Amino acid sequence: MIHYDIYDYLNKENGESYWRKAPLVFKKLISVLILSADGIFSVNSRTIEYFKDNFNSYSGQISFTPTWADSSIFNCQNLLNENDKRKFKTQFNLNESNYIILVIGRLNKQKNIELVLEVASKLDNSIVLIVGDGDSRIELEKKVADSDLNNKVNFIGQQSPEAIKDLFDIS
Repeated sequence: MIHYDIYDYLNKENGESYWRKAPLVFKKLISVLILSADGIFSVNSRTIEYFKDNFNSYSGQISFTPTWADSSIFNCQNLLNENDKRKFKTQFNLNESNYIILVIGRLNKQKNIELVLEVASKLDNSIVLIVGDGDSRIELEKKVADSDLNNKVNFIGQQSPEAIKDLFDIS
């Protein structure tokens, strides 16, 4: 599974990639690795283009895996009524008058949740709900406690798509 844009990875001047200095070596390495792969999946369409352009004989093994939301759940139908919104807010200990900022994703360095915490420290009358889990969760929770943000930031872990839809409705 490849998450990033290989074109940027290989060509970006200020990028972190050492491969941009040796793209032919990168291509040779990938051509060796691809022989033992069952397939190549990416959430980035430009990466799929790169592999199809450069490894056309393996195009049957290359596929795009979209990350968009399920429209049968995330739509404007079946929104929570005001009474259900109050119940849902109570479930997560949210005050009726607070603005809710919803953050959904993996909790790791790549997602830069630290920036969200910095912004949260500057907001009044707002609560940040962080949905998800990951390698950085314990470190982020410690940062919240050390920064005295416990009253502004709530980590609620992984949630079902239906619960996330309801969280969107109240935020």
